[in-house]
Amino acid sequence: MKIADLGYEALDPEVPRYLTAEGGETQDFGYNDGDEAERWVGSVIEHARDRSTGSLELKHGIRDWSSFYHLTRKRGNIVKPVIETFGHSVLEVGSGMGAISRALGEAGLDVVSLEGSPRRSHIGAMRCADLENVTVVNDVIQNFSGAQFDTVLVVGVLEYSRMFLEVPHGVDAVTEMLDHLVSLVAPGGQLVVAIENQLGLKYLVGVPEDHVGQRMVGVEGTYPERGPVTFGRRELRARLAQAGLANQDWYYPFPDYKVPACVIAEAAWDGASGFDPVPLVAPTFGGDPQRPATVLFDAGLAEDVVARNGLGRDLANSFLVRASACKLDAPPTLAWQFGSGDRLARFSTVTTFEPAAGQHSGPGEDAGAIEVHRTVPSAAGQGAQAAWTVLDPTPVEPYFPGRTWQDRLWAIMSRPGWTADAVDTWFNTWYRCVLEEVGVDQASASAETPLPAWMVDAIPQNLIVAADGRHRFIDREWAAAGEFTLGWLVFRAFLAQARGFPPVAEPSDHELLEFRTLMPRLGAWQAMGLTDGDVAELWAKECAFQSAVYSDGAPADPNTEPGGEARDGEQVMAGGGSRTVWGRLTERVTCDEVIRHHEGWAKLRQRTRAAEVEAKLARDSEAEARAAATGLAAQNERLRQAAA
Repeated sequence: MKIADLGYEALDPEVPRYLTAEGGETQDFGYNDGDEAERWVGSVIEHARDRSTGSLELKHGIRDWSSFYHLTRKRGNIVKPVIETFGHSVLEVGSGMGAISRALGEAGLDVVSLEGSPRRSHIGAMRCADLENVTVVNDVIQNFSGAQFDTVLVVGVLEYSRMFLEVPHGVDAVTEMLDHLVSLVAPGGQLVVAIENQLGLKYLVGVPEDHVGQRMVGVEGTYPERGPVTFGRRELRARLAQAGLANQDWYYPFPDYKVPACVIAEAAWDGASGFDPVPLVAPTFGGDPQRPATVLFDAGLAEDVVARNGLGRDLANSFLVRASACKLDAPPTLAWQFGSGDRLARFSTVTTFEPAAGQHSGPGEDAGAIEVHRTVPSAAGQGAQAAWTVLDPTPVEPYFPGRTWQDRLWAIMSRPGWTADAVDTWFNTWYRCVLEEVGVDQASASAETPLPAWMVDAIPQNLIVAADGRHRFIDREWAAAGEFTLGWLVFRAFLAQARGFPPVAEPSDHELLEFRTLMPRLGAWQAMGLTDGDVAELWAKECAFQSAVYSDGAPADPNTEPGGEARDGEQVMAGGGSRTVWGRLTERVTCDEVIRHHEGWAKLRQRTRAAEVEAKLARDSEAEARAAATGLAAQNERLRQAAA
């Protein structure tokens, strides 16, 4: 069956496979990221020669959250865990500007992308114009019928049912939406839903509700009557079952479904599986691009407590659910971890955690051994800078359970009164593990001590130390083609802390909030004897590494696109400054700038905690005043009665 047979027709001959209802595009129905923001994304896509998910040209166009959301390669991560279950034909409802449609099309699926906004659907059609297996239809979901698909995909759409679905008074719009979506699922097919969790841990820490921009709206259940609405795990499960989809396969994307860094399967939360999701999940909270400057508590630290008490699924930030009227076979994989979406496509790895051959991963079953698999794009290493390359994927690595050593430092520095000695003990443990790995005595180690090429990424967040003292360096992803030394590794370890550390508690000495003060107090740093000149040289090497991985050589002229051809009139004014579509891919910053960023976070946390103390004192004073007033009123009442 052809979509054109349903009454849709081509509108724009220059944009193939872009269909609208007879009579032209739909009226704009109000869902909009902002006119200027959407025009910007449309301009980036229109002028790009390469519109693929790994396009460097599209990456050039990222300038803010809206453009990041529509142009980042990370958007496609949400379907990777389940895409092999999609069958052949897919209907994507609410396809926006085509980010996920593009990923589905590149996977070879026959895709119909349905989008109600004329501008967004037209941009989505441009994004997928070179994919003959993707058709974009501009229409609202309630008007679309007469066809069925192996998979109906709704990503970030179900929650808007009450806003955009016209229903009689007293009828539940979400129920109506689900019933209509189910009518579009072919026999034996599935509905796949990605949606925020109303009770997600990020909302409990004070992140504004994603759809209305206010804190605690979802937690308190105070959504506007005709506004968006999300659901907790139990309620969503019941709603899907009520729609006739009792067979369900659940997944949990982090930090959420929009740009997942990892996805955890249902079975992985079962202690019998032998898998611990926390080391994958906890770091994603700090990397959430929508995280506000201040929160009530550290969700990364709380995730450990949440998981130990069996609440990891109920308090997950988002859900990804396969639902069907028929029995579903769940993929055996326990978890997916995605390499940074900012990397060049050839370095974009996917790590999966799989039950060993012959083992099971179903809930309640003993999964036994777990294996770690890393998938590297087939073009890995091609065109890389001479000094660096990505390792060939190791066929199988044994899974080593435990928490990363980075997590231990977070715990230390989140306690008020932390000291340089505590940090020194922590860092020295990592340092000893490095030396033990290469069989070097600590007394003879120096900055010039050569290390194996694979140890370039043997930094604390890639070290797991078990309770019995056993340790293992994980994620052996990179290798140095040239000489790599202990001094460089120590520098990289310090840099990783300054660059990626969350806000910290008030230390015993406020000078410790500055990394340049803390670093010289640590024994491992002292042992290296690095001069300012040495640090400058190591910083230059690090910049070369990062540029090789992320930029592929950004053009020197920000008005010049890849290939060297100058472009005109592509500028937009943002915040008083000029930006271009072809701006640099990699922002070069100095080591001092990285350190100042860390210090800013640390001091902000300190000021926030001080404000919290002042607020508590004010509340206590108010409570005491009210108690005194109540007592005085009671005394006056007794006197009045006595006088009567």
